[in-house]
Amino acid sequence: MDTNRRFTIMTFPQYFDGDKKLTVNILFLPRNQNPLNKAIEGHGPTITDAPAFVDANILFQSKIISGTELFPNNLNFTKVENVTTLAPTNKVPLFTTLADPKHFNIQNLGQSNANLDSNKDKTNPVRSLSNSVKKYLPLSYQHSFNFIAPVQPGNGVLDDSYQCAVRSATPNPTFKQTFDAISWGKVFGYILRNKLLGLEAGFIYNLELTIDSALFVNGGWLHFDLADGSDYKVQQNQDDTFIKKYAARIPALKAGKPRSLFAANLFPVLFKKPTDLTDPSPVGNFDNIFIEASEYDDGFAKIVHAFQPVSQNIILEESDGFHPTVDAGIRLGWDDEQILAWYIRQMAEDSSVGAGQRIDAPTGVFGYHIDVMEQGGTGWQSLNLVKTKKGVNPLKDILKDPVHRSFQGELPFQVYPSSLDGNNTKNFWLPMYFASWNGHSIVLPDKDAIDIYLLEEGVKPDGNTNVTGSPKNELLKIYEAVGLTTKLKYGSIYDFRVRMTDMTHGSPRPGLDPVNDAITPNANCHFKRYVAPSTIRITGVTYNVDGSVYTLPSMDIQRPLLGYPAVVYCDKYKDPVGQLVTRLQKQLKDAKIDPSKGQIEAVGLADPDIDSIEITVEVQALNMDYQLSVSGKESYAFLYTTLRKFSPVVKDDDYDSTLSIPVKFKDAHVLKFGDPADLGD
Repeated sequence: MDTNRRFTIMTFPQYFDGDKKLTVNILFLPRNQNPLNKAIEGHGPTITDAPAFVDANILFQSKIISGTELFPNNLNFTKVENVTTLAPTNKVPLFTTLADPKHFNIQNLGQSNANLDSNKDKTNPVRSLSNSVKKYLPLSYQHSFNFIAPVQPGNGVLDDSYQCAVRSATPNPTFKQTFDAISWGKVFGYILRNKLLGLEAGFIYNLELTIDSALFVNGGWLHFDLADGSDYKVQQNQDDTFIKKYAARIPALKAGKPRSLFAANLFPVLFKKPTDLTDPSPVGNFDNIFIEASEYDDGFAKIVHAFQPVSQNIILEESDGFHPTVDAGIRLGWDDEQILAWYIRQMAEDSSVGAGQRIDAPTGVFGYHIDVMEQGGTGWQSLNLVKTKKGVNPLKDILKDPVHRSFQGELPFQVYPSSLDGNNTKNFWLPMYFASWNGHSIVLPDKDAIDIYLLEEGVKPDGNTNVTGSPKNELLKIYEAVGLTTKLKYGSIYDFRVRMTDMTHGSPRPGLDPVNDAITPNANCHFKRYVAPSTIRITGVTYNVDGSVYTLPSMDIQRPLLGYPAVVYCDKYKDPVGQLVTRLQKQLKDAKIDPSKGQIEAVGLADPDIDSIEITVEVQALNMDYQLSVSGKESYAFLYTTLRKFSPVVKDDDYDSTLSIPVKFKDAHVLKFGDPADLGD
């Protein structure tokens, strides 16, 4: 990396109104440096000292290039003009507060910014292609289009290597837990995940350009530079590498046709001296990068697929006869090989650039917004849309001014590869599916599950895993889901689509539709019940003892219990979650009053999908006499089968009603097997 580089400017177009307004976001991002000290110092006449980031007043100018024939450089532009942005006023208190140890333990807290190359927290080393990241391509992805073979053989896999990697993942004895100390650069990453913080920190700027659509009749480029009079302009003039600039490719715009805009890939703005007779060319092969920028310039995923697990083994894609015991909802994936390619580009060596080098083309994709619509519904609903709860100021601990800041918008759902066992010598894996929808917000914890299963209580500290107690997720204290009325229930059919979000939290608006053609823009899933009923409940029955005669006048049978979330998906109870919580609290209360009741039963409600039971009567035969056994493995001979129905259900309480079946024992000298009408004498 360039020794004098201190900042990066990235351009993220958002929306063209079809007339003259082009909405754009700017990302002004510091390199891993101390924002409270001078940005650069002690370099003498080569490059003069620069003010600290928190004290800098940043002014921008836009540079438009008509057409995409030439690669963007600092001297190549069709139109340039200064733009007005809202200057952040809270940078000093914000970063001063974040520097407090009660928020972060920053290892380079008071460092000088004279030489950033000395920072311990640096870019991860370049990996080989085979040792970078891999992704299993599930059947739902392969069936979404005319799939033939992986685009990236060896990284996109079709065999069982992912299953083997998951099964063989064991604790790595050489793994060392990361210390709490982090760098300023990671604090900047934390800020980027909160749009309000990004705006207040001076990272994100929103603006609206007035343009002539004729400038982009054949597409073009847009990037931002420092305007004259801006802080850091002097340093940039002394060394252009002081600020790294990236341009966004703008598609062809037509008057009267509004559309969303998105920068999935960014392109470096090259440096050209005024005396150079030719334009500079980028290092590396940008062919696929251009194609991707074009395909995704509307911000919508192109291959969306969905799958509902049909086995206890969530990795299996076909039924193996073992039904799920807990419903995982609907699993979602999108653009598997494209996301794989983006991560490979960020991690692996690019042979077109040179040994040990990556190509300089960062992806602008920061996360995803997922929409759902039940077939027959009136429109898409965002699974990411939240708002701060009433009276909650999410920045109150960081900014001490009296302004109350609230937030309503979409939080990004992010997708990352992971090391399955913490062994850095192995490759990373992207997950088989990226998301799972269980009927709730996809970016907030499931509050119902937390309440039912007491997930925030009862966890004891464990020194071996560094667990200090129960998990405390603060998101539910800050946010609540907004606008999600679609219920996940068995028997319904759901459509899904995915909108991308960039590093400034920009994304196609929820009400917009894709502009570009796509292979499978929407996923479809018919949500069915695969969770098998559990054991019926019979009261007053004890274990039979060999050699004894066991009689009872009747069997009192109740429906089996069905737990969360399957009982909610049945959509039969008015308030299943409330009833589950009440039932658990009663069990806990009874166990506290009477220690003999300390064993907590399964938390569930009577299975509302059960309307009858089938009873099979068998007669015990001689040991090892399996001839008339149903399974062929037991010394019981099948006699007959009968069906009994529960009473009709009118209200919730009726599901817990008892079916009483009279039982009459008879002595029989001769039995006739296989004829229910005549069982013998």
